[in-house]
Amino acid sequence: MSAWLILRYLHVALALGSVTLFVARAVPVVLSGREPPPGLWRVLPHGVDTLLLFSGIGLMVLSRQYPPTVEWLTLKLVLIVVYILLGMAAFRLHRRALWLRAGLLAAALATFVWIALIALTRQPWPFTP
Repeated sequence: MSAWLILRYLHVALALGSVTLFVARAVPVVLSGREPPPGLWRVLPHGVDTLLLFSGIGLMVLSRQYPPTVEWLTLKLVLIVVYILLGMAAFRLHRRALWLRAGLLAAALATFVWIALIALTRQPWPFTP
């Protein structure tokens, strides 16, 4: 198996792990309005996300596709920043109204789905026919 394929499988597994950890942390915070629990639950997602970032950079280098020249990759990176900001807002606004916290969580998850669709189709706008 090639290094690129191994790295791709690792990247996909890390992406699934990242969103799973995000949901596992965010849903209780959104529903309860309390702060995220301390300890491993607070540190583990950052470790997974860091490995996810490095595996993405590795895939980018191995495939020689770079953000300024590849439209779908550029949009994917922009959406990753949006996903992170929405997730941060969902956690930091834990004392705000439930509808706001739930809306931010839903927006973050919708952004993740969009990122995944871009990765699968390699099209910046996978919703268009």
